[in-house]
Formats: sequence, C-alpha cells, structure tokens
Amino acid sequence: MWFLDNNLYVEAMECALAHRDALQNVSVSEVGRQLVENLIKDGKFDTAARYVKQICGWDKEEWEHYVGQFEEHHHVLKLVPVIPTKSPQLEPECYEVILTSALICKPMLFKKLVHMWNPDLYRVGAIIDKIIKRMHDNLNHDPNQSSLSKEEITYLYQSLAHLYVYTRNFERALELYLLLKDPAVFNAIKKHRLFGHVKDRIVELMDINADLAVRLLLDDDEETVPASTVVTQLSRMPKLQMLYLNRLLSKGEGSDYSDLLIKLYAEYDKDKLMSFLRKAENYKIDQALEICKRHNYIEEVIFLLGKSGDRFEALDVIMNMGRIEKAIDFCTEHEDDVELWNRLIELAMRRPDHITRLLSSAGSYINPLEVIQKVPSEMDIPGLRKSVMKVLRDYELQVGLLGVSQQAIQEDVLTLFEKTLYHPGILIDTEIRCDICKETLRPDPKSRKASQELRLFACGHNLHKSCVENQLSHEDFKKATMSDKKLALNPFDEDFEICPACYVQNEQQIELGNGDDSNATSPITPVPMSMI
Repeated sequence: MWFLDNNLYVEAMECALAHRDALQNVSVSEVGRQLVENLIKDGKFDTAARYVKQICGWDKEEWEHYVGQFEEHHHVLKLVPVIPTKSPQLEPECYEVILTSALICKPMLFKKLVHMWNPDLYRVGAIIDKIIKRMHDNLNHDPNQSSLSKEEITYLYQSLAHLYVYTRNFERALELYLLLKDPAVFNAIKKHRLFGHVKDRIVELMDINADLAVRLLLDDDEETVPASTVVTQLSRMPKLQMLYLNRLLSKGEGSDYSDLLIKLYAEYDKDKLMSFLRKAENYKIDQALEICKRHNYIEEVIFLLGKSGDRFEALDVIMNMGRIEKAIDFCTEHEDDVELWNRLIELAMRRPDHITRLLSSAGSYINPLEVIQKVPSEMDIPGLRKSVMKVLRDYELQVGLLGVSQQAIQEDVLTLFEKTLYHPGILIDTEIRCDICKETLRPDPKSRKASQELRLFACGHNLHKSCVENQLSHEDFKKATMSDKKLALNPFDEDFEICPACYVQNEQQIELGNGDDSNATSPITPVPMSMI
C-alpha cells in the first residue's frame, strides 16, 4: 500500500506478485490495473502489454477487460505477442478486434494471424466480409483508410483464400491461389483432394511450380489425368512438357513418348540425350538420327548409326572428324565384325599418324601384318619402327603366355588321368564268401547265385545283390532310426548305400551289451556301393 500511495506502481506490482497469498486490503488484479492504467497514461503500451500477461494469467475476464482497454486507446495490436488462444480461450469478439485492427493497419500481420490462429477462435464469415469491404474501399479510394500497396493486396488475397478453404468454398479459394500464383495451392489440393477442380488447368499449375505440379499429376491416386491430356495441355510449354515426361518415364510409364522426349532433350537438355538413347529401346532410330544430324550432335549420330546397323557410315563419320581413338573404340565394341576392322584399316591409310596409332592400339584385334602390307611404299610413317617393335613384343608376350597356359593344362590333365586310372582291383575267388548268406561269391555253374551281380562295399563286406535287397527289406532294418539311416547316406552321390552287413553287426553288438548302445561304435558307415 505504501508503494501505491507513493505512485511506485512497478514496485507495488512486484511486491504483490511476490506476496500474492499475504495480500489483505488489495488484490493483484487491482494493483495491476493501476499499474497498466498508469503505463497507458504515459503511452508505454509495450510495457503495459508485458505486465498484462502476469496480471491476468488464466483469468478470462481480466484478459477481455484489457483487450477492451487497449482497443479504446487504439493499441490493441500490442497484445498480439501475449494474448492467449487457449487456456483461457477468449470470446470471438476479442480476436476479431485484433484481426480487424491488423486488417486496417498491418495487412502483413493480418495474414500471419489468419494462418497462425485456428479459425474456430473467431467468426470466419465476419472476417471474410471485412476483408472484402477493405478491398472494395481501397478500390474506391476511401479517404478514411490508407491505400494498400500491391504487396499488401496480395497478403489480403492470400488470407481470403485461406479462409475460403476453411469454409470449404474451394472454387473461390483455388481461383485466388491460381490468380496469385501461390504455391500454397498444392498443399490445399493435396490436403482436401481438390485435384478434380484443377485437372483442366494444368498449365497454370505448371506455371506456379513445375516440380510440384508434376508430383501432383503423378502421385494423385484419386483422379489420375491421362498422360495424353497433360502432354497436349503442355504442348506450348516444351520445357515443362519435358519435365513431365522425364518424371513419367522415371516411374516406368510413358514409353510411348520416347520420340517426343528425344526431340525435347535435343532442344533443351542435350546432356541427358545420350544416356536416354542408350537406355531407351522403343524409339524410332531414323527419326532420332535425323534430329541429331540437324543439331550436329556427332556423338549421338555415331551411336545411332552403330545401333541401326549402319556401322560403316558411323565409322566414316568418326574418321572424317580425324578421331582415330574414337574409331578404334567403336570397332572394339563390335570386335567380331571383321569387315568393320578392314574398313578402319582402309580409312587409316589416308594419314600416317592414324597408321601409327592403329598399330600401337589395335594389335590384339587385328593382324598388324595386314596393316603393314597395306601401307603405301612411298608414305613416310612417323614412329613406324617403334610401333613395329611394340607389336613384336606384344606378340612374343602372348606366345609366352599361351605356352605357360598349355603346360599348366597338360599337367592338370595328367594328374586327373592318374587319379582316374588308380583303382585297385579286388580278387574274387572261391575263398571269398557273401557276408550274409555265407555262400561263395565266385561264379559257380552249380550255384543258383552263379550269374548274380555282386556288391562290394568299401567297408570290406562283399555281398550278393539279392542278399542286399532281402536285408534292406527286412522289417527290423525298416524300423532303424532316421539318424542311423542318415549316417549311411551321401548327399552328393545317389550310389552311396547302407551296408546291411555293418548294420547286422551293429545290432548284435547292442544286444550283447544288454541294450546299452552308448559305447557302441558308429552303427552304419557311409560307404560307396560298387556293382559288378
């Protein structure tokens, strides 16, 4: 109270805020009002606005009081940085007062507030009417209001379009966006699915932002515009037409427009022409060749001539340019074409330096002797001795490499042949018997198994084929565990088979061990089967 009695309002406010709960005869609100009134009286509206936030806090009525007080003194815009839009949310009139003041005095601030504030805070229809009236008054040069600059008019149109979108008056909103060439139109179209409203105005969209327009055309899933329609609409804007076709082909579509794209690349983006000619397949080579010749694009002409099969003409073009290196590279791409190499040799005879270069670069593809034999006897070839020596050294190196390779191959063949021949035989006499039936294995006319095939296993067991088959069909063998059977199988050779004799011996060992097979040896060993 002493601070207030001595007109020390700032100190009084700080004391009240610090001891809010201890105040008895006065409240923070009352102290604040005196402070703000004093600051307003002194014209310190910025300082007053900063204290309003401390004074009002969450009190909606206090905020509305100060909005009215600042409006009365025509400084309501000073509250823009501090006025709350929620917690508390004020009455719509409070926000409309601020918007109206900004509309009249600061159109740029008005646009910012319209885009920043939720339109639910105020009556959108009333604000739209005020914008239209402000534009009308400016058009009629109302002396009571300041005239708007061209930039300020744009701000108001952008704000109006934004509010039209909110009220779902999409046609007017799109008209304003297109009139202003505002890129915000793309966001509005995508967010509210308005592509159907502008599918006939693609040129205008392209004029605003070609890249965004192309994305919209290619990415819209609801109403896809046929490529033919877009290409037709962009016929008078070739650069934009090229951009659209380029993006269309990048999605794997629009291959029917390859010829048109070649023409556009040749006119406006030569750097992409060669790569496109190499990658694309379904274009008219004759038409592309005519375009490249008309623009004197030599590299492209050479490529197209080679692709069309007219390799001789392509080689003539290269040699007429005096580019022997390019000619050699071109022939190397078609190294199997002997006639093409012969044509290169004939053309190289016109210039001595070409002969030298041909001898030093193409020795691995052509016979250097043919080149040398065709050289005119009266022609002076610079560096001929050096070139011939290089050819001879290269030939000597190749012969040496072939000799070493042949020797290595012969040694490998001999090693494999020795491995193949080394296969020790097995003597079958009357002493050797089948390990299952115990009959002799040696053919005996009196034996019923005389003419049977035999199976000799690497484990050392020798069996009759019929004994093997009988044993494999035995019920006990069929019940053998899968793990046991897997041990006898070779995944790389179908001829690997279980040896029945090994299996029988293993079963006998298990029985002698009272069923405990924990110490038994591997029951079945994978061994190869041989048939005699």
